[in-house]
Amino acid sequence: MLDKQSVSAAFDRYVSQFNPDTPGILSKQRHSRTVSVLCETLARQLGWLRKDQDLAWVLGLLHDIGRFEQARRFHTFIDYKSMDHARYGVWYLFEKGHIRDFLPDPEPERERILELAILWHNGYAVPSSITGRTRDFALLIRDADKIDLFRVYAGYLEHPEQIWQMSLKDLGSQEISPKVLEEALGEKLVHT
Repeated sequence: MLDKQSVSAAFDRYVSQFNPDTPGILSKQRHSRTVSVLCETLARQLGWLRKDQDLAWVLGLLHDIGRFEQARRFHTFIDYKSMDHARYGVWYLFEKGHIRDFLPDPEPERERILELAILWHNGYAVPSSITGRTRDFALLIRDADKIDLFRVYAGYLEHPEQIWQMSLKDLGSQEISPKVLEEALGEKLVHT
């Protein structure tokens, strides 16, 4: 049985390593908590088993674990200007073994699901080689993340100190390339 209170406390301990005055830290903490609730809610609405709803909650909480180090080191959340936060999160949690800080009891299948879903949550698409339950979780986190990002982006655009390093004026003056416009109008995923 998953101890959500223990996982939540471990997450707070992790975040406490970062200066809350660093732009984006508190926002990412809120985002992670919001996405965890969204993941659990979506999993429940989809009729998933209780253990999978709990795992979805953990996934939502940990999906952006790499963002905190990204903000501290680079003062941005723009991956191409800094680091791939998803890959860093996988490295930190699974290669360095910090998943044990959150989930002390090893469960290889659970950890493989978390690892791949975190890795691909910000990718262009989930590779077709990822199938079954793992794919379900990977798609779930992508949806829950994007739902909350609408709130996050709106908040950033209202504040000049935001970490995206872009103002609403800048956003409004950007040109859309013909290729991006073509893909968007064709209702396809847009490569960035």
